[in-house]
Amino acid sequence: YDYGSLFSDCPCYTVKLDPAEPLPAVTNCQWRGHAEQRQEHFLILIFIFSHLRDNLTSVQINADAEPSHCTVEVQTDYRESETQTDPYSPEYVLPPGRTPPELLLKLASLTWGQGLPAGLAEVQMIERMRAKLAWEATLPPLSDLSQLDQRRRMMEKMEAEEWAFRDAEIQELHDARLAARKDLLKQRDEAQKDVTTKRLNLIYSAHQDNIENQKKKIQNDYMRGMKITTPPSGDEEKELAVIYLQKLLRGRCIQYEMAKGKKNHQDLIQEQRAIYALQNDEHQLQKAEDECVKKEIRHKMCQEEARRAGAVGAELHQLFDTLSKELIRLQEERRIHAFMLLAERDRRLREAEESGRRQVEERRRREEDEIFKHVVQVHQESVDLYLEDIILAALGEKADQQAREEIHRRAKEVNDIAYAMEESRDSLHSEEIVSELIYSFLIPEVERINVQQKVHRKQLKHLQAARAILYGAAQPSGKVHDAESATCVTPESFPQHQLERLSQEEQENEAASPT
Repeated sequence: YDYGSLFSDCPCYTVKLDPAEPLPAVTNCQWRGHAEQRQEHFLILIFIFSHLRDNLTSVQINADAEPSHCTVEVQTDYRESETQTDPYSPEYVLPPGRTPPELLLKLASLTWGQGLPAGLAEVQMIERMRAKLAWEATLPPLSDLSQLDQRRRMMEKMEAEEWAFRDAEIQELHDARLAARKDLLKQRDEAQKDVTTKRLNLIYSAHQDNIENQKKKIQNDYMRGMKITTPPSGDEEKELAVIYLQKLLRGRCIQYEMAKGKKNHQDLIQEQRAIYALQNDEHQLQKAEDECVKKEIRHKMCQEEARRAGAVGAELHQLFDTLSKELIRLQEERRIHAFMLLAERDRRLREAEESGRRQVEERRRREEDEIFKHVVQVHQESVDLYLEDIILAALGEKADQQAREEIHRRAKEVNDIAYAMEESRDSLHSEEIVSELIYSFLIPEVERINVQQKVHRKQLKHLQAARAILYGAAQPSGKVHDAESATCVTPESFPQHQLERLSQEEQENEAASPT
């Protein structure tokens, strides 16, 4: 087998295929088949080893709440761009008991190719809808009758803004259409120019081809005439002379016969000449009559054309007159509408100024009322303070006087009782008073001192032990003080804050003990 035909001597070029939809560099374009197969295997294993628990309770699902089937569409990663249809847009389903947002309901009419994917115009529309919803939220409620005028003014202002925005949109559409018409006219002119240029080029090329052909023909004829001819031989000269003589004799014979025939038929020739002369006169008369008839027909056609043009002119005059009147009416209507808008604007400005002046007057009246209230309140407070000071001074003097009288009276009563007790007191009563003083004051004080000494002795033991522990931990050689050095610990050598903490803990323990 000859393998040489399988190869080519032509230079090889690298073939590069551009993707139908170029993806960004961060997107992973590797095949994800292995990962998907792995996920499928994991799902199968989970399904095999999964089991239901016995303690699960069955729940009755409402069949009406969820659809029995759902529509699912799949798009592959590797596809032909020519077979791509509109992307799948799932239906918007709300859970039961939820209210759909108003903005989302207004965007439900957008479909692929008609608003989707969203561009600058759709984003502006969404922003305007959000602004309008925010504006509607700021409107005064209809239940408030005092703000109906403000609500009406706000709605009129919003309506004027909507009309202005709509006029701007219409103007933009008109500008876009005008630009499109201009582009179409420009393209048509360019196409016409291209066709004309092509035609002129064809004519010019044909003319140039004709000139070139003529030049070539002239050059060929010139080159053909420059050829060298050989002289004729003697036999050929004789033959040519005989042929030429025969031609002369034949021509002379024909001339003689023609002259003889002309002479014999001279009368007939004269008669025929006369007839042809008469026919020429008749032809001239016929031509004159035809010219007259043509002139009449042309005149009639001109008259009909003039009448037709007059009728068309009258109709056009009436049409133009109607259009001019309609234009004047529209201009007057626009002017009246402009005057009406100006008058409405002036009226609104006057109303705004009047409302502003009214608000200023009302605010000034409220300020004056508030100032008057504050002044009256200040006067009233001054009077109240003056009366309160007088009343308090009188009450203080009266209470002081009554208190002095009551004190004098009580002191007198106590003195009388003390004098009576002194007069009626004996030795037993005096001893009883002394014993009560001893048991009430002296004995409790002695017991309190004893308790404090006991607590102090207990705290001293704890303090000595803590001092020994602290000094034992502080020595680097690890030596421990003996009992004699431990007995040398005094409360004065221990830190004050630790003594206070230990004494507080001892008191708490004593208080917590049942004894």
